Amino acid sequence: MRDLGVLIGSFGFRRDGGLVAATKHGFCYLDFQTGDLTAIADPEADRPETTFNDGRTGPGGQFFCRFHG
Repeated sequence: MRDLGVLIGSFGFRRDGGLVAATKHGFCYLDFQTGDLTAIADPEADRPETTFNDGRTGPGGQFFCRFHG
């Protein structure tokens, strides 16, 4: 187990390795080799009470996630 410093609500595996994750602060990529988190977007940045959760990878490789807040 590794502390990433951010709450992960859900994740999906990436075809090229690592994860795409829905976090307390939006979406990011996680690289297993380095442990690096790379921010993608925070569509609810103006709403700090929002938490992203209940995500899954779709049949075409998309990552779908709903938010709560």
